[in-house]
Amino acid sequence: MAPYVGIKDVSECITHLEKDLKRDELREDEKVNKEVLFNEFISAITQSNMFIIALDDKNNWYRFHHLFIEQLQKVLFAEYDQKIVDELNLKAADWFRMNHFPDEAIEHYLNANQVSQALNLFTDYRLKLISETRFHKLERMLKLFPKEVINKSGILLVTNGWILLHNGNILEMANHIEPLDQILKREGHPQELLDLLIGELHAMKTFDRYLANVDLQACLDHCNHAIRLLKDKNPYALGMAWVYYGASMQHLGHPTKAKKEIYKVLENTDNEVMKGLLLLILCFLDWFEGDLTNMIKTAEHLLRFQNI
Repeated sequence: MAPYVGIKDVSECITHLEKDLKRDELREDEKVNKEVLFNEFISAITQSNMFIIALDDKNNWYRFHHLFIEQLQKVLFAEYDQKIVDELNLKAADWFRMNHFPDEAIEHYLNANQVSQALNLFTDYRLKLISETRFHKLERMLKLFPKEVINKSGILLVTNGWILLHNGNILEMANHIEPLDQILKREGHPQELLDLLIGELHAMKTFDRYLANVDLQACLDHCNHAIRLLKDKNPYALGMAWVYYGASMQHLGHPTKAKKEIYKVLENTDNEVMKGLLLLILCFLDWFEGDLTNMIKTAEHLLRFQNI
């Protein structure tokens, strides 16, 4: 393999590939085997001494070396105008979205200056990541957006609140989300989405009111608002609201009522994240009340559940 590929080499290779692609387009009506065309394409660029790297042992996924990608981009921007580049990014984004690669799709939508489509995809996918407590991936996806886009989007700002909370920055999170209620209301979201986002804010505020400000009644009020608004749209946020509901009710002298309500929710949910959080707060309530026998049973249930 050649140690360096110059722009002239790249241009010549691209020219050959363009001819191949045009030839293939003309042959589409003949129902050409796409797998054969793919193998021909890979063979062509491999024989051209390009920096191609296989990503698996089945020869399904490849990528170019980042230095070679830079060369390709130079050729692209030198020979094509921005409109064509945007169209290519948009086609790539649509393909990644349809094949369930949201990170790559969002990046290409943003490169194509299709911010609204990137936001729509992120809005759909963020709930899955939050509910699965995959906050590191959520943070990586959020960082795909430029800061100026994040600062103008209530959805992205709410998401950043979860990331701050997950990273242990409770006070920073509390200050960050304080103005977001009004921002979200001004953005004109559909009522269902607005309720979800406001419910998430209430769920996050329970952490601050319980752990930082130690305002149990305020914490309980936020729990009730979160439970009412979230319903089953964000199991993690809803589960955390029930956790702090139980803790607040215990400190306010109503542990039996809290346990009764939490058991009822536990019996009526199939969500694993919710079940884990509900069992956790039940263990806490049993421990705090000195009901060690029941706490052991609940803890054993939690351990079995987590190991399934």
